[in-house]
Amino acid sequence: KAGGVMIPPGDRPQVWDSEVVDQWAFWSRFHVDLHPYFDAAAREYAASGMPILRHHLLTHPEDDVASALEDQFMIGPKLLAAPVLEPSATHRRLYVPAGRWVDWWTGEEIKADGWITQPVDLERFPLFQLIDQQ
Repeated sequence: KAGGVMIPPGDRPQVWDSEVVDQWAFWSRFHVDLHPYFDAAAREYAASGMPILRHHLLTHPEDDVASALEDQFMIGPKLLAAPVLEPSATHRRLYVPAGRWVDWWTGEEIKADGWITQPVDLERFPLFQLIDQQ
C-alpha cells in the first residue's frame, strides 16, 4: 500500500484497493453532484465573508442548543451535515433546528425542531437540505 498521513499512524486504504473502490466512486459522484452548490457558497463567501462550512452559532444564533453543538454544521446556507464520529456506528443522533428539511438521501421531508436519530452506514450520514426556514 502507498504511504500517506494517517492519525494514528498506520496503513491507509488507497483508491485502488478492491475494498475501497466502490466507496471512492460513490463519494466522488457525491462530490461532483455538490459542485454547483459549493461553487455558489464560495461566491457567497467571496462577497460576504460567510464561510462555506458554518457553525450553528453563525446560522442559528437564536437557538441555544444548535449554537452549542460541536459535532454538526451547515454547509453553505441550506445543508445540515452531521458526520459520523463513532466507528461502526449504525445510527447518529443529531439536532435539527426549526424549519422544513429534506433528507438528502431519501427525499423524505423532516419536520423537526429538536433531536432525532438517523440510520447511518458507509454510504449515508445525516445530511438535510433546508427548504423553508421558520
